[in-house]
Amino acid sequence: MNYCQHHTQEIYEELCNNEGLVNAYDDVLTGSAYLDTVCDGKIGMDDMLLIFSINGVQLYKSKLSDCWIYIWIILEHSPDEHYKKKHVLPGAIIPGPNKPKFIKLFLYPGFHHVLVVQREGLTIWDASIDCTFTSNLFLMLACGDGPGLLCLSNLVGHSGMQGCHMFCPIKGCQTPCSCQVWVQSWNSRISLECAEWWSW
Repeated sequence: MNYCQHHTQEIYEELCNNEGLVNAYDDVLTGSAYLDTVCDGKIGMDDMLLIFSINGVQLYKSKLSDCWIYIWIILEHSPDEHYKKKHVLPGAIIPGPNKPKFIKLFLYPGFHHVLVVQREGLTIWDASIDCTFTSNLFLMLACGDGPGLLCLSNLVGHSGMQGCHMFCPIKGCQTPCSCQVWVQSWNSRISLECAEWWSW
């Protein structure tokens, strides 16, 4: 434990010695969003950082039965430790065979628990220094695989009618006599529309 506290201090020392630059962006903690939040005092040295991850799993090779799993990863361990099985906390296993229509119903208990701990704080006893302290939880990242993030954001994938990017104005084309949708990337009109959309 205490990886975030020690590593954050090392990063600040490195920033002071290298004129505000770090040698390598090797962890989530070297990002400016985290460091600015620590500087503002919103994240304290005793606070705990979490990663939420949701993934869809196909149970059988020849069947279309899906299962959805979401997990919590605690960033208080070093990167070579916090992805190990004993440090990854399962949030829920959402059964198939179809993908859930209302994923929020399955996510609610886990996020409600995190919200309660964020409001009241988590009292922890540190045996190494024999003291008790209150830690707050911060959700650093919400990540997952393609189907998991699509289900979480309620958007369509690359095979959807408007699946180019989030809220992209380019619509896909449907093949006659088929339900397959694809995007004509070779069309200059579409390329100009996409370039105009990205330029704002």
